[in-house]
Amino acid sequence: VQYWNMSAKQMIAVLQELGYSKASKLDPKGLEWMFESDTMLPFLEWFCNGVSAANLLSKADKEQ
Repeated sequence: VQYWNMSAKQMIAVLQELGYSKASKLDPKGLEWMFESDTMLPFLEWFCNGVSAANLLSKADKEQ
C-alpha cells in the first residue's frame, strides 16, 4: 500500500470537515511525525481517505 499522498494537511482538512473546532489551530508541521511511523500509516490512510462528514451520525440519530 502506498501512503505517499497522505499528509498532515489532509488530516486537518478531514478534521475541519467533521466540525472539529480546533482543527484550524493545528500546525501541519507539528503533525507530520505521525506520517513517518509505519505502524500509524494504516490508521492514517483509513482516517484520511475513509472518514468524512457523510460518515457522521446526526444528533437525532445519536439520540435514537
